[in-house]
Amino acid sequence: MPCAFVDSGANYAGALYDATRILNAQHRGATPRYARGPVRRYEIAAVGLTPYGHLPDAHFYASTAPWVLQLVHLLPPNVPILVALSSRLRELYAHLGVDAERLHELPPNGAAYADRLLSLVTTPFGALEPLGAAALRRVRTRFVPVPAPPEQRTRLIYLSRRSLSPRRNLRNEIELLAALRHTLQLQPAPAVHTLEVFDGASGQRLVDVARRFSQAALLTGPHGGAFLNAIYCSPGTPIVEIGYKSASPMAYPSYYHTMARRLGLAFWVVLGEGAYDRPITAPVSEVAALVGALLARGRRPAGSDHKAVYAPLEKTTVGIDEDNFAP
Repeated sequence: MPCAFVDSGANYAGALYDATRILNAQHRGATPRYARGPVRRYEIAAVGLTPYGHLPDAHFYASTAPWVLQLVHLLPPNVPILVALSSRLRELYAHLGVDAERLHELPPNGAAYADRLLSLVTTPFGALEPLGAAALRRVRTRFVPVPAPPEQRTRLIYLSRRSLSPRRNLRNEIELLAALRHTLQLQPAPAVHTLEVFDGASGQRLVDVARRFSQAALLTGPHGGAFLNAIYCSPGTPIVEIGYKSASPMAYPSYYHTMARRLGLAFWVVLGEGAYDRPITAPVSEVAALVGALLARGRRPAGSDHKAVYAPLEKTTVGIDEDNFAP
């Protein structure tokens, strides 16, 4: 793109513009600062900034890292890539094997201008993330341990948002956790699954988080960024996301469905009462029944008929797996 620029923005850091428009759908509400700070000029540069590119958490592994690695893969090594940087992000890029000299930080409160400014612009919608399966695989080969063997995938991981109240924390989380524990108690001997509550990775080493999720038998919880840890899950691991029904201020998005499909994970959603910016009340019996059915499926011999496992759940849940979804 000739005559394009990227700046720290009045409300979105790193939105990409040309003379007349914003070029990525997720920045459609962005307002530029029009270079109130310093302007860095390049003959050619690439934009590695994403909506959550400043965060060194699960958003980095599942959205920023695939984006930057795709640019590294496509572009000559002399093209600088504009990113958000911090001491923690520098460590993560080093872990990815990205040359530090290639990463240029967007000037604080400023802008970067290039005679030729390069960016990935996805089609058909212009969404920045998630990218395709190949881009996610580039991250997995650098971050993710060798998939745990089936007998080690014993963790039923509940992704809590209790510390993020009131944004999509579960009003009835205690009730749901009790129902999930009861579901595990009903497992036929020998019972192999344990319930774990994940409330964020703060203070945990990346390698420990990756190992923990690679040993997951199933992930469940309310819609939120913790589902990005699915990038560590072994292929075939089922995901049960608790969504919400209200379309205001934002309708329930299909982000994690898309990501799960590209990682080879089975995906199911159960809709609760609530909204994107408010708490959710989960349909406890539906979630517990679905989790129990999916864990039972994982114990069935390969090739056995599992259709009956889902029969009571068809009207209350949406399932996406190889048997009922055409890619």
